[in-house]
Amino acid sequence: MSMRKASLLLALVLVFVSAGTVVAAEPEVVPAGVLTRGEFAALLVEAGGLEGELPPADLLVEKGIMKGYPDGGTYLDQGITRLEAVVLAAKTLGLEGSIVPPAGVEVPLPAGHWGYNFYAWFVRQGLVEGGPTEIISREEGEAFLKKVFGSDPAAIALQEEIRAKTLEMENMAMRMVMSGNMTVIPRAGLDETEEFPEIGMKMKLTQEMVMPDRVHQVMEMDMAIPGVGEEKITTETYIADGKMYQRLPDPETGELKWFRQPESLFPNLDEVI
Repeated sequence: MSMRKASLLLALVLVFVSAGTVVAAEPEVVPAGVLTRGEFAALLVEAGGLEGELPPADLLVEKGIMKGYPDGGTYLDQGITRLEAVVLAAKTLGLEGSIVPPAGVEVPLPAGHWGYNFYAWFVRQGLVEGGPTEIISREEGEAFLKKVFGSDPAAIALQEEIRAKTLEMENMAMRMVMSGNMTVIPRAGLDETEEFPEIGMKMKLTQEMVMPDRVHQVMEMDMAIPGVGEEKITTETYIADGKMYQRLPDPETGELKWFRQPESLFPNLDEVI
């Protein structure tokens, strides 16, 4: 047998062996408790209140929320990663193209990664934690969607609207960072029993204003309170369309929660500016 014929025969044998291996391979079995992409799609459609006649995954594809992998496959039987869940939830909320990654948030992803902005923003909001590439369980997936769509939906929706409109507006935008020290000093003439203890405070204020009437403000305070010790509080405020929302510590639990303040608490920005 010539060398050329031997080479051709060897090539044919390799082809048939490879083909046989592919046919004989058993399908991947998802471990018990792991949430698949298809299952998450169903949970997401329900949590997000999406309407349509198509199956959940097909509905997400139709709405441009789920695009699949580069080869076009959606791989619904494959476990879903924490990052994939975040991105799908963000797109369902309408955040694609408008979300801005917050400063000072560290996530184990390069800044240019396709999911960096989404993941950093969700981490900042306290909606997700853990490695982005880890496969999540059904329990975690359900808890995550409950946080995103069940807790403070009005406040989350407001943030999304402001971020989207902020990027679209052509009016002037201003950003201001302010820091300093402040001490509360009792007013002269008060009885000793009425005097307040001095509170040392350092404050950092970051404010973004989109003219004429939209404001996003983050205030970080370090306070030294007698009898209590060091306290660090971060508050967040959004003003838009004549309404003010603040993320403040709950008086009873101390946890940060969103509150809508009475309109009488802040001035008409159109008149002030």
